[in-house]
Amino acid sequence: MATLFFIFSVALALSFAPGAGSAPSLGTREKNLMYSWARMWSGECNQDELEIFDESSDCFTHPWDTPAKRSKLWCTCNRPGHEIGTLLLYGIARTTRDAMALGDLGCDLDSIAYVRETLAEGQAMVKDLKIYALLSEGGVDVPEAAFVPRLVWYNQHCAQSQAEKLDGVAVNNEDFDKWGSEEEKVAYLTNLAEIATNAGTELKTHYSVGGTGLKLEM
Repeated sequence: MATLFFIFSVALALSFAPGAGSAPSLGTREKNLMYSWARMWSGECNQDELEIFDESSDCFTHPWDTPAKRSKLWCTCNRPGHEIGTLLLYGIARTTRDAMALGDLGCDLDSIAYVRETLAEGQAMVKDLKIYALLSEGGVDVPEAAFVPRLVWYNQHCAQSQAEKLDGVAVNNEDFDKWGSEEEKVAYLTNLAEIATNAGTELKTHYSVGGTGLKLEM
């Protein structure tokens, strides 16, 4: 049974690089982006369990907490004709938050060493891969913004090589209310803008925005 690494529930996705001009013509890899959430289908259970889709069950597992699982992740990124250029990894932000709270000692945590190892491995195994920390706390106040300084801190204090650094931060927030007042919409977008402000020039930003009454006409 195929392993599932990502679930798309996104209404609108935008990526920004500070100071970037018009986008060049992109190859297959550069055009493809993949989400890796906190839990994935293990492939060890039957069809009935898949239809129940209880993520708290033993049929679901962390997608990149062992070398064997990461090997499958990198293999998916290198699938011919569907090569991935940008990978959004969930779980990094909480690790860096807890580490930063310890100050200089935070970089010595095993959990931070594990993040460094994963990022470096991804760079080595997947050509030109960009890895973003994926955030999805939810809420009109966009609480994801508070996690971003912790990611910047990791890059500047814990990463020991360019390969161990995060390329960006991705935010999946589905609380935009199309039917809200003008003030509510402006407040939401202002809160969302804090992501880029906190990322500064250290991290690129990617937004996946959805919400009540939001409809896109393509």
